[in-house]
Amino acid sequence: MIIAKPIVEDQYWILSDESGKVGQIEAVDTGFVVKIGRQEQEYNNIKTLQLRTNIHFKPVAKTVVRDIPHEVQGFPTDGPAHNPVYDRQHRIPMYTKTAKSKSWYAAGYYKVRQSKEWETVFCPKLIVLQRYEYFGPVRTKDGFTYQ
Repeated sequence: MIIAKPIVEDQYWILSDESGKVGQIEAVDTGFVVKIGRQEQEYNNIKTLQLRTNIHFKPVAKTVVRDIPHEVQGFPTDGPAHNPVYDRQHRIPMYTKTAKSKSWYAAGYYKVRQSKEWETVFCPKLIVLQRYEYFGPVRTKDGFTYQ
């Protein structure tokens, strides 16, 4: 029995049996081409291909999508918050933008002083807060206004 493993969904499959890779299936304008060794055979559709050959198609693996929060400790982020932590010493909710990233960001809004001007910044890189004077974090952009 030959197994077709999808590489590009509905476009390209690798064919293998007990001994290993034996060929491929490729979508073309007129249908699908099965290449095994030096032989090529064209079929109009997948259903015809399955009926006339001993090829079994593996289903496409479904990826599990996790619901990644867009906040850290109640402070909003500008995207999914991976690796969320709270720095108790500096009182900064921190996160990375990808699971393997080494760049840390601070969740929430901050007033950062750069070159004599105070600017409101949303989710700055942590290094910005380490280099410049700042106030924050707050949960909303207008959280700095005083009444």
